[in-house]
Amino acid sequence: MCVNGRCRRGIPGDAGVLCGGTLCDVSQQCCIDTINLPRCIAVGDVCLGTSALCDGVEDCQAGDRCCADAHMVTCQATCDRFACRDTNDCPSTVPNCCFTSDTPWGVCSVSPC
Repeated sequence: MCVNGRCRRGIPGDAGVLCGGTLCDVSQQCCIDTINLPRCIAVGDVCLGTSALCDGVEDCQAGDRCCADAHMVTCQATCDRFACRDTNDCPSTVPNCCFTSDTPWGVCSVSPC
């Protein structure tokens, strides 16, 4: 299932994306905007904020990473900014999974949180 030409590469039944108090499945995306609480919406629906198809490597195919771009979090082969649930999702070059109040997932960082 794809959003804006980016496809979720994980397989149905994998971990899913934590989104507020809900776990979005492979047919959904987590949508975070300034008006609503984080919520799961259909993959094909438009999110007027940040859209997440993954929140860690467990949602991606082996060898891929969960990458955090400006307004989209998707599985990709390579990226500059990594989304994470915990430090196991982070490569050794940026080993710390740091969270903010803006999103339910963290971003890997060189510096301790």
